[in-house]
Amino acid sequence: MPDKKINVGIIGAGHFVRGVLLPNIQKIRDFQVVGIYSKTLSQAQIIADDYGIGSASANWQEFINREDVDALFIAVPPFVQEKIIHEVCGRKHILAEKPFSANLEYAVKNAEKALTASTINMIDFCFPELKTWQTLKSIIDQKELGRVQQVIVNWSFENYVNMQMADSWKSSPQVGGGTLCSFMSHVFYYLEWFLGPVKKLMAHLLKVPDDLRKTDTLNIVTLEFESGVIGNVAVNAKAWQGQGHRIELYGDKGTAVLKNEEKTYMKGFKLLHYDKNSEKTQTWDDFDIEESQPNYKILKRCSQAILGNNCGKPDFQDGLRVQILIDCAMRSNINSEWVYIPAKVNT
Repeated sequence: MPDKKINVGIIGAGHFVRGVLLPNIQKIRDFQVVGIYSKTLSQAQIIADDYGIGSASANWQEFINREDVDALFIAVPPFVQEKIIHEVCGRKHILAEKPFSANLEYAVKNAEKALTASTINMIDFCFPELKTWQTLKSIIDQKELGRVQQVIVNWSFENYVNMQMADSWKSSPQVGGGTLCSFMSHVFYYLEWFLGPVKKLMAHLLKVPDDLRKTDTLNIVTLEFESGVIGNVAVNAKAWQGQGHRIELYGDKGTAVLKNEEKTYMKGFKLLHYDKNSEKTQTWDDFDIEESQPNYKILKRCSQAILGNNCGKPDFQDGLRVQILIDCAMRSNINSEWVYIPAKVNT
């Protein structure tokens, strides 16, 4: 279907939409943006004018019944996104942001709807799109580390909302904000992508003493995987001059370290593989990419899935799995105990 255009409606008008999503969509000839939504009509109109989009709206429900809209790309707070998905799932193709939802109940309902839908439903988990990450995945799968025994994740930085001590949805776990939902969600997804299902976890969700907000800025999580791997994770989103993102994997035949010490989320990863037998070290890096490249790859796969009627990954089942892990972490923190991860959660 080389001449078929996928008409896209954008729901959201934040920095991500303007700085990443729309520029990437313009690079993919299969997509054509026909409308954009913002809760403020004037903001939507400004973006529509800047990008040559045909219509602007302050009512996202308009997109549901528009016959000329094939797909919706959603970039709004999780407590809004979950309601939009519930209305649209099965009627339009969807690319959603993480976290999938603000609560587990909506996540289960929406994932169940997606199972019987003929539409494509994807989530923008971007880290595994990087070449260094895919190389590490291959190293693990080909047993070049031998039997992996331990994984350690340290991710320390200071994001804007915590730098300003802002009290907004982005700092509120109750509506899908905070460090657990915003950043630990990535870690849950990629650790299971690397190492398979988590069996149980213990989580401590903390903040600095002088922070009066109802938020979490530091997550310390211990994991046991079904394979027997032990994981230790610390994600600190209020670490001024934090040392970045580092993943260490220790196996009986070697060690791998994936690290990014730059002030960016995606660009600047370096992978080191230490072979125990040969005592050789191999290195790879992602210094030459654009920060938005992983999102572009997700968008490209989404277009191919829609036009080819193929399965697009990551999908809503992946989003639900991460939501289950988030919910288990919250319960573990409240009860100060290990929580076993259920294989399935019903409505």
